Amino acid sequence: MHNAARGSLAVGGLILVIGIVMYALGSSAAGGALDPSDNPVFEGKTGSFEVIDNTGLAIYVDEGVSCDSFTATITDSNGSTEVDESWGDYFEKDNCDGEGDLSGYVYVGSFNAFADDGTYTIDASSKVYMADTWS
Repeated sequence: MHNAARGSLAVGGLILVIGIVMYALGSSAAGGALDPSDNPVFEGKTGSFEVIDNTGLAIYVDEGVSCDSFTATITDSNGSTEVDESWGDYFEKDNCDGEGDLSGYVYVGSFNAFADDGTYTIDASSKVYMADTWS
């Protein structure tokens, strides 16, 4: 075997090991780290919240609230509920498969990250916790 091939295999193996270690450290740090009630962007059934820098917001409700029956309307300062025809509504409902749920919370959807910065209002059927998914 050529020395160049051996060197490439050694470097590739080293990068693989570093990647596995970084993945393990990252997943353990992220596991359970997000608690939507810790410093939420918004908490409540109705009210307003600020969006800065195209923030992606995950929307959770307390465990026991049915995702299927949950409803929410998010409007911008002009009274529109839609980002535009391409990107759809500000509130994107989850398919309620349980994916994204956290201990004590049910993931019900997200705030459309393609929305412009500004003030938005929400009217929800249950108390929500809006967590910044980018931070």
